[in-house]
Amino acid sequence: MGDVLTYSVGPWVIFIGALWFRSLIMKSQRARKASFFFVVPAALTFIAGAAMAEIVIGEWIARAAQGLANMVGDSSGSEGQMWLALLVAGMTIGVIIGLSDFKADKGELRALFLLPTLFVATGGGGISGEGSQLSEAALRLASDGLSFLVT
Repeated sequence: MGDVLTYSVGPWVIFIGALWFRSLIMKSQRARKASFFFVVPAALTFIAGAAMAEIVIGEWIARAAQGLANMVGDSSGSEGQMWLALLVAGMTIGVIIGLSDFKADKGELRALFLLPTLFVATGGGGISGEGSQLSEAALRLASDGLSFLVT
């Protein structure tokens, strides 16, 4: 009968659901007046980004980021993974500093959305035909990647 590609529906449901719920929340004027409202869109954006890292869209973005980083690394005579690690570290620091004003600005939300996928690209490997496999990349980065970043 041939090979049948099996895709997990769970990450797709979480991805679409988190983005849909975020759009509903952002339209609510009553919710916007709450003091710590920024936490809700930031959390939903990060959840959608983590789900995106698990699906085929995340695979495509991770491969594109690795390709761009390798091009930059080749032109500068360094490793592409190093450039991705610096980008992820810089974006993480930027998000932390940006959210310290208790507002979720568009730049911070975009960074939160892309960070899980860039984390997968930084971890190297971990990209399968089904998606980026965020959990596998996190384990790989924890075991192998930290020694790469230190050296």
